[in-house]
Amino acid sequence: MSFNPSNVHLIEVENNRDLVATLKDEELGLRIDRIDLNKYLGYYDGAFKWDRKGFSEYCKSLHFRWEGEVPTLHAIMRKRERDLWDTTRAPWDRDPWDMISVNLAERITIKDGGFDVQSVPADLPFNADAVEISLKDKTILRAVLKDDEGNKRSSTLDLDEHLGNEEGYFKWGGKGVSKSAENFRYYTHNGLPYFAADLVNPGNRGRPYGTNVNLAERIVNNNGRLEVQYDY
Repeated sequence: MSFNPSNVHLIEVENNRDLVATLKDEELGLRIDRIDLNKYLGYYDGAFKWDRKGFSEYCKSLHFRWEGEVPTLHAIMRKRERDLWDTTRAPWDRDPWDMISVNLAERITIKDGGFDVQSVPADLPFNADAVEISLKDKTILRAVLKDDEGNKRSSTLDLDEHLGNEEGYFKWGGKGVSKSAENFRYYTHNGLPYFAADLVNPGNRGRPYGTNVNLAERIVNNNGRLEVQYDY
């Protein structure tokens, strides 16, 4: 059944994350159901994102209302600290609050008097909803990620075990890049996580040159753990 006014008797938001409603079942009776939206919606790049989690951490207020027959969630969100200090944003875009909304019918239907969430695999980088990411001891990537339940978990990954130096470029599947590189650093660009360093190129008289690699090419958040995935 579609998520529209004809199939919903009463509906409201509780605890800035739960959607509670009296819904019609297949026999046209009424049932009360509750769904924790925090398990299905994240907050990323100034918008709600399906298949992420933990938007409530940044939520100041959350309201539901029908816009015609469209079930719409409206929120006032506290921007992430990193967004406030993003120098690429225009001065008028540095307000600490975002006003955002999402059409719940994009993913939610009503099935036998209950909410049913249709999930589609997300295609966002592992850093999308990370609480913290840093680089230690040259190649140790440390991150505080959210697991499948939205809980924060600390995870580390030694990039030296997965990256090598191939003629002055990072090579996935190699090892020991730290033996022929210096000036290691982590940064983000256009929302993507990068690992950069000055790599020695034996074919260029051994002089180091700066290069980088997009970590999201291989690294994912697997239930709160940093994990490297290969095609083979």
